[in-house]
Amino acid sequence: MGKLNKEKIFPSVLLFISFCVAIYFTIDNFLFIYNHRGEMSFGLWVLLVVTLFLMWLSFVFFKQLIKVLLAKTFKELYKIYNPFNPFNPFKF
Repeated sequence: MGKLNKEKIFPSVLLFISFCVAIYFTIDNFLFIYNHRGEMSFGLWVLLVVTLFLMWLSFVFFKQLIKVLLAKTFKELYKIYNPFNPFNPFKF
């Protein structure tokens, strides 16, 4: 296993777990809202907004996971980790 692949393991696992947790809570919240749709109170509307935010967050996690898995060099991997780091050693 190459050094680059070893560097990808931790963020890949972390992003995958975060993606799975966000998807689980999204599905769980949608089922809860569906089962209590007759009494749509303010709390359920707030839960719906939180659920939509979790959906967006899961897509962000998935997009980052794809970027990490497709990185071919350390420079690409570093740009994924720290895109706005002013002390980026790969800036020339």
